[in-house]
Amino acid sequence: VVRRCLEIVQSPEGQSLRAMNASGANILRTRATSHGLVCLGTTSPIVPIIAGNNAITRIAGKRLAELGVLANAVEFPAVPLRSTRFRFQVMSAHTAEQCNRAADTLWEAVREARRHAGLSQPLRGDLERADTHSLSAGCETRVRGHRPSEAISPTLAGSVSRVSAD
Repeated sequence: VVRRCLEIVQSPEGQSLRAMNASGANILRTRATSHGLVCLGTTSPIVPIIAGNNAITRIAGKRLAELGVLANAVEFPAVPLRSTRFRFQVMSAHTAEQCNRAADTLWEAVREARRHAGLSQPLRGDLERADTHSLSAGCETRVRGHRPSEAISPTLAGSVSRVSAD
């Protein structure tokens, strides 16, 4: 099985699958950004998109599920306060239409959640109050009680692990 996987990775088919994956991630990022949402990180199959605070993320997450869009919510303390996010995982099998639909659905779900929470200001207003240093570092956040050289960072599996910032 491992040998066959390596053969695919190194083949033209593997190159094509990686290109399709990168294209889908770029489409999702571009569409989300066009709605005013903030995407973190660089182009990869993992696309973290800021939703705001925990309450907004939970309400929007419920709505996303109702509309058939799957994204993992990442909340404080795994990320800084007021910068909860949805973590989308793009696959090469996702079409451009599906990636655009995911971004459009997220935008609508976040807007509905903000209205439900009584928030009318734009999403970017939440980010201006958030810890911008932590946001620029991606998914990293400082946690009280840890040495300044330590950070808490969520792993790809969604659990939390300690990493050194040195």
